[in-house]
Amino acid sequence: MPHKLRIVLAVLASLLVIYLSGPVIASVFEIGDRRGPRIYPIGLHESIYMTVWEFTPHEATKPRLSISSNPRPWFYGL
Repeated sequence: MPHKLRIVLAVLASLLVIYLSGPVIASVFEIGDRRGPRIYPIGLHESIYMTVWEFTPHEATKPRLSISSNPRPWFYGL
């Protein structure tokens, strides 16, 4: 495999890991609601968020779900 292709694949894999760690971090630290920001499809974010929620200790009984009619933010907390 050429050296440049390995570098590109490593960068893409790193970006994918960073992208998928967002819902994990949000669930552990209870950031935002389980639908997540607009940079994630709702189903992807919610499934990762809820899976991590079940395996980590939380004081709240269940994760928040925004009831407002406002659109989801582009990123957490914005």
